[in-house]
Amino acid sequence: MSNDARPEAFAEAAKSGLTAANAATLATCTLVGGSLSVFADVAPSGWNHVMGFVALASWLFSITLALYLAGRSTRPQEPRGLLATVTDGIRLAGAKPGIAAMVVLMTAGAAFTVWSRMHSDQGSVLRSLVATQERAAAAAETAAERTAAIQADTQAIRSAVGRPATPAEMLAGMGYGTGDDEVCRAISAGAIKALQLMEQITQFKARLSVALGGGQYALCIEEALSEPTRGPAVARALQEIEVSAEDIGRLYVAQMIGSGESGALRPLEVLVTLGIERDSRARLTSARATPLMYAVWADNLPAAEILLTKGADANQASRFDYALGTKMTSVAISPLAEAQRLGRPALEEKLRAAGARVEVQQLPYFR
Repeated sequence: MSNDARPEAFAEAAKSGLTAANAATLATCTLVGGSLSVFADVAPSGWNHVMGFVALASWLFSITLALYLAGRSTRPQEPRGLLATVTDGIRLAGAKPGIAAMVVLMTAGAAFTVWSRMHSDQGSVLRSLVATQERAAAAAETAAERTAAIQADTQAIRSAVGRPATPAEMLAGMGYGTGDDEVCRAISAGAIKALQLMEQITQFKARLSVALGGGQYALCIEEALSEPTRGPAVARALQEIEVSAEDIGRLYVAQMIGSGESGALRPLEVLVTLGIERDSRARLTSARATPLMYAVWADNLPAAEILLTKGADANQASRFDYALGTKMTSVAISPLAEAQRLGRPALEEKLRAAGARVEVQQLPYFR
């Protein structure tokens, strides 16, 4: 074909484009190249590199074939070399958008194959995309669950604010629990409200005893009962609760009584009352008394009245133990006898009204 005829042939080819057979061939090549690229990306280790090179070769072959067929369509009757034909194909692609789009698509497939192989040490690109989507979905689900939890907590807070506090919550707000030691602490502080809440939470009888071992007990309210400023509050607290009958009648080891002539109780005077000989070495070694006797010692008339109404025995004796040099002796003394000795007229009157008697008796010493 002459040189003058070539432009006309090219223009004609640009108008007509590829034949249907050529287009089908290139579409098949594109599908094969894409499939190989995807397989290379997701192939197990050892195969991915091999399949990557195969896919890249497939893309390069498809691009060359597309340009060759396009160039061939410009001068189908004229024999030419491969390079010249491909060159004409490039020119035709520039004039024919459909052919250009196909070549660009194939080039993009080849570029993806090269890029995925360069990043193959970081894992499959497609798998990474899927994993990223899964992580995004999981994050969205977690956020939804967290939002639901916050809404539930908010609703619970609103409900808690809107409802009245339970006795246990009110008691905790006052700094108390429900154990025996907490009951003693509330009685000692005169915390009547706390004691009332305790009774609402659980039915109980207040325990006043603290085990010391060896069958001995201490009175947990001894200090509070003996203090003038706290004694009346303790009496009011005792009035509000039910106290164990066993604790009301128990003898408690005194923790705060003096051992000689000093102190408000002057326990050695009891020996004089009985005419017991003593010398300068005489001393009180221990005292065990009922809660009623502690009220007498503290001159706490309200507490004594309440204990009597709760079943305290007005004639139950308490016990003093003495060391008289090398000898030991004990004395049993009733609450009324102590009230007389200590000069407690109001307590004397109350005890007599309860049927109390004056009794002081020396006993053999024993622990």
